[in-house]
Amino acid sequence: MTNRLEESFELISNLLIMIPTHIMPGIILALSIYSKLNRFQDAINAYEYATLIKEDFASAYFNMGNAYMNLEEFRKAGEYYLKTLNYEEPNPGYLLLSGVELRKIRAV
Repeated sequence: MTNRLEESFELISNLLIMIPTHIMPGIILALSIYSKLNRFQDAINAYEYATLIKEDFASAYFNMGNAYMNLEEFRKAGEYYLKTLNYEEPNPGYLLLSGVELRKIRAV
């Protein structure tokens, strides 16, 4: 399955270069593939790029928090979870992950 995901990612990347007007849906799809491949730093880089295009892209900040959690960079995760609040009201998923992140910071 990993090879197929990598092939899909390569195809999407090439399409984004050829058709930049459809960049946001492509970025969202690419980010999903990065996460499935456990390429969390690549996902973070792509989310950062997405927020340059659309600064109020709340789910990008939230998912950067998730990626940092997977990298066990809990303080960075917390920063991005909090940044999500600049653009979106907290939801149950945000609150749950924020609580988990806070417990991990305190344990460090």
